[in-house]
Amino acid sequence: MFSYYGSKSKIAHLYPQPRYDVIVEPFAGSARYSLLHFDREVFLYDASPLIVEIWRYLIAASERDIRSLPDVPSGVHIDVFTQLAPVEKALIGFNLCRGKAVPRKRGHGQNSWSQDRERIARDLHKIRHWRVEQCSYLSILENRTATWFIDPPYRYANTAGNGDRYARSTIHYETLRYWIHSRRGQVIACEGTGADYLPFERLTTVSANTNNSTVKQIDELIYTR
Repeated sequence: MFSYYGSKSKIAHLYPQPRYDVIVEPFAGSARYSLLHFDREVFLYDASPLIVEIWRYLIAASERDIRSLPDVPSGVHIDVFTQLAPVEKALIGFNLCRGKAVPRKRGHGQNSWSQDRERIARDLHKIRHWRVEQCSYLSILENRTATWFIDPPYRYANTAGNGDRYARSTIHYETLRYWIHSRRGQVIACEGTGADYLPFERLTTVSANTNNSTVKQIDELIYTR
């Protein structure tokens, strides 16, 4: 629904089809895998209060609510729109420049918000039945028999000029490995170049921009069970 750093918007279709009628995303972010299979029962969890607030806003919003959000032209600061709630500013901010870990405050050349706004309004019906909760993956109480789509902050994402991406991530990856092994049902776990705490295999290679605007190639890895 919205752009976010690490989103699987371009490669969600490459992952295995869900084998269960329930999908759980313990690191929800923009939940592109669930959006692709939206007709399932979907449970989203995220440690970020902002991400959870955006999802709750979208689940409750009407098409009119979304379509009434303003354009933000290049160079205009989002705070000039005093009628907007903070969650609305954050939603717009994530779409002012795609693939960022924090919402932008000012419109600029990569702004596709006017098109994104219409797409979001059209897609609201897909998420009405979804449930979302703010918590860490270790605090998820129910180990459902489900398709678990596990897309954590990548182990080495804070290298090669990307130190701000997951600046507050404190994941202990050996603990995560044991937790992944304990899930009931189908497991699809995502990682990036260099990760070895599970027997990952290469899924595809994608291009990504670093903070110094150079382009690098990143292997997207996958573990399934």
